[in-house]
Amino acid sequence: SVSRNLITGTGTYNVRATEAAREKKQSSVDISVMLLDHTEVVLKVNKRDRGQVLLDKVFQHLRVAEIKFFGLQFPNDVPDTMRWLDPSKSIRKQFKRGYPYILFFRVKFYATDLSTMKDEFTRYQLFMQIKLDLLERRIKCSPSAAASIAALAVQSELGDYNSTEHKDDYVSEFRFIPNQTDDFKSDVARLHKMHRGLSPSQAEYQFIKQAQKLEMYGVEMHHAKDNDDEDLDVGVTSTGMLLFQNGFKINEFRWSAIVKISFKRKQFYVQLRSGPKRESNHADPISSFHMDNYRACKRLWKSCVDFHSFYRLDRCMKQEEEMARQEKHLFSFLTPSGKKGRGSEETVDDMAQHRRYLRSRAGSTKSKENMSLPCNGDRRSEDKAPRRLSAPPSVSYGVGEARISDEKMLAMLQHQHSFIQSTHSPSRNAPVVNSNYEANNNIEIPAPVKIPIQYHAADPALAASYRTLHLRPETAGEADETAASEFAPTQNGIPNDLVIVRIQPDSEGRYGFNVNGGADQNLPVIVSKVAQGSPAAMCIPPLNEGDQVLQINGRDISAHSHEQVVRFIRSTREHTGHLVLLVRPPEQPETEIPTEPVLDYDGPGDEGALLERSMQWLEDMLDSGQILAMFDELYRKKPGSTMNDAKLPQNVTKNRYRDISPYDNTRVILNGIADTDYINANYVNMFVPGSNWTNRYIASQGPLPNTSFDFWEMIWEQQSTLIVMLTTVVERGRPKCHQYWPDSETSVQFGPFIVESVSEEVTPSFAFRDFKLYKCKEDAEMNGNEVSEARDIRQMQYIAWPDHGVPDDSSDFLDFVLRVRQNRVGMAIPTTVHCSAGIGRTGVLITMETAMCLIEANQAVYPVEIARSMRDQRAMMIQTPSQFKFVCDAILRVYKEGLARPMYDDD
Repeated sequence: SVSRNLITGTGTYNVRATEAAREKKQSSVDISVMLLDHTEVVLKVNKRDRGQVLLDKVFQHLRVAEIKFFGLQFPNDVPDTMRWLDPSKSIRKQFKRGYPYILFFRVKFYATDLSTMKDEFTRYQLFMQIKLDLLERRIKCSPSAAASIAALAVQSELGDYNSTEHKDDYVSEFRFIPNQTDDFKSDVARLHKMHRGLSPSQAEYQFIKQAQKLEMYGVEMHHAKDNDDEDLDVGVTSTGMLLFQNGFKINEFRWSAIVKISFKRKQFYVQLRSGPKRESNHADPISSFHMDNYRACKRLWKSCVDFHSFYRLDRCMKQEEEMARQEKHLFSFLTPSGKKGRGSEETVDDMAQHRRYLRSRAGSTKSKENMSLPCNGDRRSEDKAPRRLSAPPSVSYGVGEARISDEKMLAMLQHQHSFIQSTHSPSRNAPVVNSNYEANNNIEIPAPVKIPIQYHAADPALAASYRTLHLRPETAGEADETAASEFAPTQNGIPNDLVIVRIQPDSEGRYGFNVNGGADQNLPVIVSKVAQGSPAAMCIPPLNEGDQVLQINGRDISAHSHEQVVRFIRSTREHTGHLVLLVRPPEQPETEIPTEPVLDYDGPGDEGALLERSMQWLEDMLDSGQILAMFDELYRKKPGSTMNDAKLPQNVTKNRYRDISPYDNTRVILNGIADTDYINANYVNMFVPGSNWTNRYIASQGPLPNTSFDFWEMIWEQQSTLIVMLTTVVERGRPKCHQYWPDSETSVQFGPFIVESVSEEVTPSFAFRDFKLYKCKEDAEMNGNEVSEARDIRQMQYIAWPDHGVPDDSSDFLDFVLRVRQNRVGMAIPTTVHCSAGIGRTGVLITMETAMCLIEANQAVYPVEIARSMRDQRAMMIQTPSQFKFVCDAILRVYKEGLARPMYDDD
């Protein structure tokens, strides 16, 4: 120090050390971070620290576990814009115009699936972010939709409505949207009363679920101008890029359709993937627009990189985890501990057989979208669908002691190359994978690999096992090798259009299939019939009708007569019984969709096994996704059916939706209304084989203000005593059903009908109401005028079902269905079921109850057949694939958990 220097008599002074200490002291700065709950925290960091240091301090302060969703924003050099703090760059370099000292903790990546947010505190942060977005107009919605969401926020903050605590105008203490009106606040208060029983976390969960349906949820906006210099807003989302002009969406570029994004100075380019028929020398179509400056372009580009990487990488990581789990299961299944007697070569052969089977099955069921999604912007990945494993095939062939190894079988195949090649029909279309990538300011997304989906009509659940798909990039040098590769073997040398089928006979020595043809008939040997449930149908892979048999136990049968072929099969049964067939499946059109197994079975007394097999089939089809393809191919309207009555001038105004009308032959006809007999409703009768019982329904649209009288007339005439309602009055700000019933402890009149409230019970998911229905003999009130007898009507309403969506969990729905069934015991009169249109959720409920009845009657359950039967009586029943998948999952759950059990006869 200076004093010490004076005492010692020296004249030295360490200027450098003093300045370094002063500079180090000045390098530490206090930065304020504004949190989502509007509190402020001050953190001390060094200017030279990277942004990650500041982020870690914020996460540590908040004790946030799932940090990947969040980031820090600070004001940008462009007015009214914000910039994300880059974790990899120093704080000093990012604040070139001086330190803002105030940053804002925000949600950067909005969850598209709330199951990815494991921590409740993380969901709470998203809940507060959405509230802020509504208040600051980043999420725009109608006042009614905002009121519906705000009511859930009030439930989260205050709990159940209490008339003593929540006085008039208690909603005024909250601000949800700018310029809140008295009508808005009264709507929020009214809707708040309907959420009684919801805990804060449940209310926040429902709040987020409703917000996810809004168009601007999770959209990061950037200002731009189009090529005509008109204002343009560019939104970056989890699914791609959105273009808005004057508040309306004018275009959308999904990540799967984008090949490359790039920018140069102020110009931003989006290179899109064109159609499959474009010439290779034609450039992909390019959309462009310009930003305010170079930095704005770079921010948009960085935003696209971050969003694409986050959401696509997250999906790929899930798929890789599933693949690792399946591979682990496969390895443990093929090499059980403690099992002896098989050599390592045989285990490897089994592994190869299984991987070939699984890859072919997964490859044939991949969607085009999944095949085109890379994990991130700089590496290509091939999505792999979840796979189901089955019992490993045997690795030996032949009869008795004359067993043939895999190697010998493959050698025999190669010796008979000329015979196989004479009848072989190769696939020449090898997909081309674009693997060119650009660095710097470009992201190139690989083109999708297009794989034809081929199914086998006889057993769709395992049809994909017939194809091993080769994803081989095609180059110019390979053009001349096409002819040489026409007989391209798969792994282990098996031709890619052949399959080995191994069958063990049943207890009675039967394989369960028939064949036609032979050399004496100058016809190939073709499988003419396969009994359902037989060993031939249940083996892996199965034998199917139409398969051409080439070899039996390694023996070429091309020169043998029909009688000799049959003798070869019977001799196998008399020895070891292990039958090995080399077959070629018939060629199927690429667009062919699998069909469900036939409903009849020629084996007596096997209904229970048939039910079990149908459940296993349903689970396999759900895992592979094929059942959704079957549903998509199902006709929405029965061919040949007419809907002329719905189009009559006097009836048009009675349809809620102009494209949803009742069939003429099954519509409900009203007799007690003058000038018209029309209502938008159909009889839907579902016969349950095995019980000789028919469940009778009336599937109706939700009443309109001008059809509520017609609705009650239908209830009266059909003597229906149970109404099942699967919608709310308003959803997403749109009316879905007119309130055709009275409020609690009141009555309401529709024409000559008076509906009186008897009781009402409302829960977060259900509402149960009991009414007295009167019909006046004279069109007047009850007081003083004669009325007919009173009828008891029960209404059961499911509240928590989103329009065009499905419940997040099937527990409440199944509980509701069970309650409906309790009220329908022994009911021969039709139950009236309606949602808004009377087709989507209505179809799901009827399907669910029908499936339960089939399970109880020990009958096979095939959901597509149930949907077809319903659509034969009312068009478009079960409206969306998500609804169909939901009910299929619910059916499996009911069966596995024993919510519906088979009823066996005592005798």
